Amino acid sequence: MQIMIDSKLKIVSNQVQYSIIDRRPEVKMVPFCLKHNISLLAYGTLCGGLMSERWLGKIQPSATELNTLSLRKYKKMIDAKMDQKKRPVPNNISSSKRIKLTP
Repeated sequence: MQIMIDSKLKIVSNQVQYSIIDRRPEVKMVPFCLKHNISLLAYGTLCGGLMSERWLGKIQPSATELNTLSLRKYKKMIDAKMDQKKRPVPNNISSSKRIKLTP
């Protein structure tokens, strides 16, 4: 996008994947768009519905319910995020913050 800006092209909006699971646009894209007055259009905000009330308190969707590439991609992203949360906090971090870790 910087090349387009440098070429004096007027960019009105940019569509990006953005959700509570995938917040990558916050790193560079949001500041860039704010600086250049470009609107962001987000897709995948509810991970194809997998983060909606439809699945709240229910078992994970079956392979047949994940019938598009997008749904399978969102499911992998959710699983990866949940795996990160299950990883143990290193002892030096917990002790420096006076946090008691319990299994």
